[in-house]
Amino acid sequence: MAFEVQNQSSKPIQLQRDVRLGDFISPKLFTAALEDVFKLLDWKEYGIDINGEYITHLLFSDDILLMAESLEDLSTMLNDLNGVSQRIGLRMNMDKTKIMLNVHVTPMPVVVGSTMLEVVDEYVYLGQIVRLGKSNFVALLGGGLCSAVDL
Repeated sequence: MAFEVQNQSSKPIQLQRDVRLGDFISPKLFTAALEDVFKLLDWKEYGIDINGEYITHLLFSDDILLMAESLEDLSTMLNDLNGVSQRIGLRMNMDKTKIMLNVHVTPMPVVVGSTMLEVVDEYVYLGQIVRLGKSNFVALLGGGLCSAVDL
């Protein structure tokens, strides 16, 4: 990662640790790095249609929720995110990365890197339990697919 100050880029900085609790600059550096990840992703053909707008993800700090209309799209998005994250020095936490499907989707294995992701009926996102088809959240998703990703 590098910084731009007065239109000049700094020397690259190698990030070598997780975000440290109590450190005011670490979360800002992490957020800047994660913003770069999403700028590099070309997801114009993915996401779910909500009133004519395509939504591909919700992002808050290191909590990411991906949304797709098909399991194949979701798999592509997850692998794209994993690849771009690794290129800039971030690593997806595969133990916390889960998949939720609506009732219209036939479950199939989704592999990111070498890890097969678990399909779950509910997931805690931003401290709230999310259940497709059983909560108000389904109105936002329009019955699509989602994957919770933790970097």
